[in-house]
Amino acid sequence: MFNALVSVWAEKYTYDEIAEKTILFYRRYAINRHKATVSTPAYHAEAYSCDDHRNDHRPFLYPDFQYQFQQIRERAKQLAKMHIFLENVVGFETSPMHTDTLKTLERKGYAFEHYILSPVQLGIPNKRPRTTHPKCCDDVAQIGQFISPELDDPSLTLRDEDLKRFAASLDVVTEESRKSACFTKSYGTYMTGCGSYFTRDADMQLGAQFIIPQAQLVLTWPWFEEFEFIPQLERSLR
Repeated sequence: MFNALVSVWAEKYTYDEIAEKTILFYRRYAINRHKATVSTPAYHAEAYSCDDHRNDHRPFLYPDFQYQFQQIRERAKQLAKMHIFLENVVGFETSPMHTDTLKTLERKGYAFEHYILSPVQLGIPNKRPRTTHPKCCDDVAQIGQFISPELDDPSLTLRDEDLKRFAASLDVVTEESRKSACFTKSYGTYMTGCGSYFTRDADMQLGAQFIIPQAQLVLTWPWFEEFEFIPQLERSLR
């Protein structure tokens, strides 16, 4: 019952406020148990029938009222640890592990929402779909907006021999690009730490005949603004 009440209030109140509101609800519920509709909001009265005597509907699980209230306060302090954010690759949603994960969450009393989206929806120039939470985006930024202007680290420069060896399979992006690739998508041969390779030469043509020796690996991250999450189930953008 406590978890159910918290699910109603969690988006509007702090954890201390939730604890006090729950205690107040319990007091009214206990004093006027058989007239719960008078003492509680309509959606609470509908959810918790005064004629339902199952253990999870009883107002007090402990003999002493003050001990019960203390347990509520202690439980509220744990709420910050009760939210789970899970991210995985596309394909996870059809796996046995996905099914087992959702069953475990349900068994532990968690509610959950499931999303599949592309980072492009967040304004990030990468097309690989991930299982996460979405935000609508009208435009995808150019990669140049995510690159530090002071980026000049020799350790980030691809060696000439590697560039020549893997020229046919590398995904190279410039400051004007609005997409990038993950190493599991574009490469016939695995290279440690690879992804899309960045060059500031907008005229770069990558192939067996033309090689530019200064393709640099993008390691910088953008500064994210607060995301506006929207409920949208099972979106798969490929």
